[in-house]
Amino acid sequence: MRLPANQTLSFPWEGESHNMRLTVALFIAIVIVCLGSTPSAEAQGLPSEIGAEIAVGRNLTNDECKLRRIQARDWGGDAERYALFCEGWSQQSGQMIVLRSDSQPHTWWLEESGWAQAILAAGDCEPPKAEANVSGLKVRARLCRHRLGWRQLMLVAKSESDTYIANFLPNNAPLIERALLTATGKIAPETSTAQGRRMISLRALEELIGKDSELPSIREIGSIFDLSRLAHYQHEARLYRTSELTWLQVLAAQERLFGLDSPALAMTLLSMSHPIRNQRRLDDALAFTKRAEPLVRKSHNPVLISQLYNHLAFDAEWRRNYTAAITFNHEAIAALPDAWPGSSGWLAEVYFSLSIAQYATKDYKAAEKAARDSLSRYIKARGPDSGWTNRVRMQLARILTAQKNFDEAEYHLKEALPSAERMFGRTIWWANAKVVEAGLALAKDDQDRALGSYRAFASVAAREPFACFYSPCFSPYVDLLITRAGGDSDKAQGALREAFSVVQLFDSPVVSTAIQHLSARVSAGDPELAAFTREQQDLAEQQTSLRAQLMAESRKSAKSRSPKREQSIESKISKLQARIDEQEPKLQDRFPKYAQLVSRRPVDAKLIDEILQPDEALLYMSHVGNKGYTFLLHRKRLKIHTVNLSRVELRQKVTALRSGLALDAGRMRPFDVALAHTLYRDLVGPLLESPGPIRRLVVIPAGPLLSLPPGVLVSGEPGADGKIPWLARRFSILVVPDLRALVNLRGMDKPPASASGFLGLGNPRFDAGQSGPALSGRASNTGAMSRGIHLVSASKEFHGTSCAEKLDVRAQVARLAPLPESADEVRAMSSSLGHGKAVVLLDEKATKSGLRKANPETWGIVAFATHGLLPDDLYCENEPSLAMAPGPAGDLQDDGLLRASEIATMRLHATLVILSACNTAGADGRLGGESLSGLVRAFFYAGARNVLATHWTIASQPTVDLMKEMARRREQGMSWPEALMESKSRMMDNPATSHPFFWGAFSLVGGG
Repeated sequence: MRLPANQTLSFPWEGESHNMRLTVALFIAIVIVCLGSTPSAEAQGLPSEIGAEIAVGRNLTNDECKLRRIQARDWGGDAERYALFCEGWSQQSGQMIVLRSDSQPHTWWLEESGWAQAILAAGDCEPPKAEANVSGLKVRARLCRHRLGWRQLMLVAKSESDTYIANFLPNNAPLIERALLTATGKIAPETSTAQGRRMISLRALEELIGKDSELPSIREIGSIFDLSRLAHYQHEARLYRTSELTWLQVLAAQERLFGLDSPALAMTLLSMSHPIRNQRRLDDALAFTKRAEPLVRKSHNPVLISQLYNHLAFDAEWRRNYTAAITFNHEAIAALPDAWPGSSGWLAEVYFSLSIAQYATKDYKAAEKAARDSLSRYIKARGPDSGWTNRVRMQLARILTAQKNFDEAEYHLKEALPSAERMFGRTIWWANAKVVEAGLALAKDDQDRALGSYRAFASVAAREPFACFYSPCFSPYVDLLITRAGGDSDKAQGALREAFSVVQLFDSPVVSTAIQHLSARVSAGDPELAAFTREQQDLAEQQTSLRAQLMAESRKSAKSRSPKREQSIESKISKLQARIDEQEPKLQDRFPKYAQLVSRRPVDAKLIDEILQPDEALLYMSHVGNKGYTFLLHRKRLKIHTVNLSRVELRQKVTALRSGLALDAGRMRPFDVALAHTLYRDLVGPLLESPGPIRRLVVIPAGPLLSLPPGVLVSGEPGADGKIPWLARRFSILVVPDLRALVNLRGMDKPPASASGFLGLGNPRFDAGQSGPALSGRASNTGAMSRGIHLVSASKEFHGTSCAEKLDVRAQVARLAPLPESADEVRAMSSSLGHGKAVVLLDEKATKSGLRKANPETWGIVAFATHGLLPDDLYCENEPSLAMAPGPAGDLQDDGLLRASEIATMRLHATLVILSACNTAGADGRLGGESLSGLVRAFFYAGARNVLATHWTIASQPTVDLMKEMARRREQGMSWPEALMESKSRMMDNPATSHPFFWGAFSLVGGG
């Protein structure tokens, strides 16, 4: 039955969704085409040679397309295979296969064939439509949706002897129809709509959904597909940040095309959590997993459900909650039937994750079984020599090593090592295999082989950021070196120097990167070149800030999203990238030393010894995940102490100790001196029992220790006079983020002579510019008033207000308690440190605009005596800041908050920035921030050589006293570390301020 050309179609589902209408329309259109078509014995007018193609016109989204004859491959010798290629995408967006003498039923083709299974493996499909049987031609179709969002159709048309199967995007329905008509001899190949014939399928679509359909174009679909594949490749290459940003592009495109609540977003959200997790931003990764969860439940897709549980298992593994991880892995396995198309590859990943968790719980038999299951499935899905097959072999090798099955472990390693090198070169995966090889060598008591394997791993880790995927990489290596060091001989010193270099490969703090950038600018020598370098770094910094904003937006619920704002951010990022790409070659040509300065290669202990002063010693507290090592370097001799605490245990102890340094309802809590001494013994051991001429410690903390000032550790029992031997009493202390930062800071030239004198800001008038009476809720001013207040919890009227409504920051800043005593503090520092050149900004003059007008780049010392605020302290703020006096009400920029991102844009030459405020050594509010990465990082990036920062809320009046005393001691000729030590000692001896809450928060960070 063929409809007359003038007959219209009407359907009873007028109220159904757009997608359903489109689906049924396309199905009916194809059936209409095929009913009444009598297939010929041979396809007529289609390309006959492999590779030949013909133009078939434009599809429904106006993409120009061509039909190409391609290799039939496994379809059989008499099969003819044609692919549709449309502009905007290199992949085919439709195909048709003509089969002669085929006897398989429709249902087999649509459900069981390899053709159908490949389509099913990539997404979801509805049950096949009912079979139509007219004029000897039987037709059935099936609607599918790719996992990344777009729809496609499967079609099977059968005559008595021939079968025509096709799968295609809805956009291409008229073109596939034309190919079918041509193959059956019903139309000539040159027939086109331009010649007056309108395809029936096109008319049916127009009747149902109108000409302005919302089908995504081939170019848009191709972009999503290609970007997602690129993101996977970038992740495989361990370009985690780059992969994350590529996934963000995929997500933005899907949201635009399919909506914020489409299940198509689920796999992208889960996939994006992978590279984020590998950047150790666990909470961020979990947030994306949680956002995917309702979309996964909505889809009812077994693959997505299984992957959701698998990602929850990944999160639990990273948090070392292996019992929970095992539970999630079993849920993932139960959710995905073995019979599901493509299940082998997905389940292989789950079984691999399960084996990791079971190995961590030392259930080696179970881990071995899971690894073998994973290996067999990967071989089935990806072949015997794929990247993942290789990784499972490494995992299986270390499981077998733990069970002393050395022969089979050697077999799998011999398979894995050359495979890893062949696929990835001598990069990170090969290095991981060398670590597994070293573990096997140690288990067989072959120390020489183990040391060679570890050194091979270290050569790779020195070139690129390293991650250990199968077993501890660093601690067994260092332990082996300690064992081989033996007594205190020159040979032992060589082994310890190697260990000293090895632990540096584990981490690279954010602050150190800022200092490296500063050093690169200063070392440029040429002012024009330094400015050029700074501009390039600023562009990257702006991009980082914008990407963090975009990431924060993408985590929000659909109701809170602002597409207009996201598009604006994406546009800014794109423009910045274009400028970076344009200038990067110029920077490398003019400043080749730049790459050397920002290198991650370890710093040799001999170099550090050369830059230490005679009375200085380096105390390097490294931690490599499962244990730590503290090095003491003084006068060319290294000593080492092993810290037998896992990172979790270390964090627990630091958290417990810090709990005694926080206020409880305005009152100080008891400080656990015994725990402070226990932690000192854990970390330092006997290294400082006989310090000799050491008067100053240059301390490099790591991990959780970044949030604990080393001065609050207790080095022994109280003396006869009852005084507690705080480390800050025994030594002046300088904190440095890492060794390269120390080298860079001490290697820089002195600031220009023009940068001298003192610039101070204090006692900002927080209600400046506010009309009417002072706002309520302000605490009374007392000597113990803290510089910092949690306004979010105190200001309930702000809750429920959308950040997009441009919440007035001034209304929050106005609720901060005034700090009149800080004016005296700044004046006293000005008198002692200004030496006749000083500017002091107080009260309503302590604004951001006032700071800019004072030209902060021209001052040698810059001080802020105000409230320091962490991101959680203010509603809708996502970065740390210093509280200032708001400027005129009409000035939107001068809003009373000097944020870290604004500080980073300043140009400083200060030898010291004093942050006499709360929590200024706290973590950055941007995604994945670490301690010391907020305001401290910003000031180093701006150009400061040293920053005096605080680790917790500080008491205002005692802080005034400490700052005055430090300034007085500095005026007497002491260095900054010594002046700070003497000021703290005076407070320790005063019963009213002896609690470390008053003096312990301050850390001097920098080169001294």
